[in-house]
Amino acid sequence: YLGTRPVSLEQMQAAMKTALSENPDLRIHLRADQGTPYGEIKKVLKACADVGAYEVIYATYQMR
Repeated sequence: YLGTRPVSLEQMQAAMKTALSENPDLRIHLRADQGTPYGEIKKVLKACADVGAYEVIYATYQMR
């Protein structure tokens, strides 16, 4: 998801590239719950790094 909208990794990267060109100090907030496999999180982290988004704030949430 990007905000509340489901997107592919490619769509997310395109949005990050645009946002980074407008704001090089952009911070990415990545949130996941305990049910999200780490392999999926790793894909998103790599996608961020691939476009130069290195300021990634990562948080996990427990489902209740």
